[in-house]
Amino acid sequence: MMTLSCKYCGQEISVEEGSVSTCPNCLSKIDSASTQIKEPVRSENQNAVPSGFSLIFQKDGTEISFKHAEKMVLGRNGLGQEFFSKIPQISRSHLVIQFQGNQYTVTDLNSSNGTFLGVEKVDCRKNPGQALRDGELLYMGREPFLVKLNFIDQNMPGQSGQVIRVNMQSISANIPQPEKSSAAVLSSETEKKQIVYTCTNCYNYQSETKEFTCPLCNTYNS
Repeated sequence: MMTLSCKYCGQEISVEEGSVSTCPNCLSKIDSASTQIKEPVRSENQNAVPSGFSLIFQKDGTEISFKHAEKMVLGRNGLGQEFFSKIPQISRSHLVIQFQGNQYTVTDLNSSNGTFLGVEKVDCRKNPGQALRDGELLYMGREPFLVKLNFIDQNMPGQSGQVIRVNMQSISANIPQPEKSSAAVLSSETEKKQIVYTCTNCYNYQSETKEFTCPLCNTYNS
């Protein structure tokens, strides 16, 4: 027997060497031939500051990213609503993420199905202000999301403690373009029909329609 760690939720289980097992926590397949013990990811650098976090839906791999803020309400009518509104288990204002004591904390907002954290499924309504840790599972009702924290180092060259996003559309517009053949022009005309619009605030979300509300930073674009 050997002890392995699930690469998705960190749950340690005992399996036979060379066998394939299933994680009892998140139901992911664990191959003992390729999986190793996984240590929780932690930032050892005291100068690292948060730049936001992501939630990865364990049922289909969808990743919902959130910019850093002191307080964020998630739910079908809150941040991430374009994804959360598709899941009946999630309430309109399901939970609140707050930045306190140099860490993100989560508290349930009296949701219909509750908010639970970690493999122990700590109740975030009865125990508000639970620390949100990298690589941990966050349950909105029975729906599992893997937490991914993002940090930047203030001491690294070229970093100022802020996330810098570049609008690639504005850059490419200023680059001189070589003359195109008739075949290239035809191809270019075809590409123009597939226009996507990028959020003018965070530049991390694209839409096929000109008017939309960005699900990442909640900015209305037109």
